[in-house]
Amino acid sequence: MGTTEHPELRKHIINYVTSKLAQNSAFTKVYGNNYAAKQLQKNLNKVFVEDYSYENRGKYNTETDSMTLIKENLDNNDITPYDIYNNQEMGNIVTHEGVHAILKRSPKECLRNRILLGTGVLEIYNKNVELGRGINEGLTNWISGCNETYIDLTRFIRILELAIGTDSVMRLGKGRIRKNVVKQLKMSEDETIHFLSLLDDIYKKERELNALQYYRIVLTNYKNKKEIAPESRERVEQDFQILNKDARYKKLMSGKMYRQSLQKTQETDTIKNRICFIECMTDNAVIRYKKDVNVVQELLYHKYFQEKFTQMCQMRQIPGPMLRKFQRLYELINVNMIENYENLDISKFREQFMKLLERNEITDTKTVRQKFRESIRRPNIVDTRENTNMIKRHINIVDASKQFRDNR
Repeated sequence: MGTTEHPELRKHIINYVTSKLAQNSAFTKVYGNNYAAKQLQKNLNKVFVEDYSYENRGKYNTETDSMTLIKENLDNNDITPYDIYNNQEMGNIVTHEGVHAILKRSPKECLRNRILLGTGVLEIYNKNVELGRGINEGLTNWISGCNETYIDLTRFIRILELAIGTDSVMRLGKGRIRKNVVKQLKMSEDETIHFLSLLDDIYKKERELNALQYYRIVLTNYKNKKEIAPESRERVEQDFQILNKDARYKKLMSGKMYRQSLQKTQETDTIKNRICFIECMTDNAVIRYKKDVNVVQELLYHKYFQEKFTQMCQMRQIPGPMLRKFQRLYELINVNMIENYENLDISKFREQFMKLLERNEITDTKTVRQKFRESIRRPNIVDTRENTNMIKRHINIVDASKQFRDNR
């Protein structure tokens, strides 16, 4: 994979990120007007551009104080200052990685908190042990205004904003899990570590799902390459060759589970069978992901909202701000992740809230119901078979990198 340094991008990244964060009143209130520029000058020493990777479009290295921007596709066009200012997706990536640089812990802070490295909530204790990456990615998206990735992790931050307030959520970026983060979340230390660990698991499972979706798209395109326009077949071949060099893909396809699945079905190793195996893996991964999301949704509801909602249900006249707060919570709960619907307290909350709207004229009941129906029709994770059919219907769109991003 080719990586080249682009020192000319550094000043444009600093300018773009500081300008964007200057418009974030919550950020400037907590950190001050000059904090972003000062931290970027100190913590962003080098900028690199790297060839396409399905895993990331950008990354910040806390060890080397460097940002790497990754090309959108397999073409050889470099990323330029023009892309930063005029390509919204690239601007969001730059801002997200820039926030990581801004919130990086100094050597003194690392020593004081007994960590190796850290940024925002994330604390890295050694090469194999860390805590807070999941919540930190959601928090970074929330600060930078990005919505394309880490959808549920970012949604949890918005629920926290509703629960503890905008300023407290923003102060999470100051780090120190056992002191500051515990204080802002209004949790005990054990509760905080448990909560952060759950979000870390969701982060890992989302990356696993992204990888499986990408594998399926590349293999499906390759399997159907004869149906693709001749001028596009070279791209399909390139995607397939890159996939075969991917360490995680090779480990999956040479692993015990795939070999056993072939033995049980008495099948041979073909592209078609690899696709079927990956589809089964994806189905199971989605179930595990949904389970973790539901656990976090329940935890947040029990911790911050259940008691107040019970009190609200007993009121004859409900204050408008209180009702609107729970309307926002109603909208933020992801119903597409809810299984065993009737057994979850968040499900009961949604049902009871709809009944409350029937007797309160403060909120537009019809609008809320419409949003509820739309949320059911708009899943965050696309069903495996449905996604595969979409690829077959649009087989002429063979840029795997674009298909992958469109279906994340």
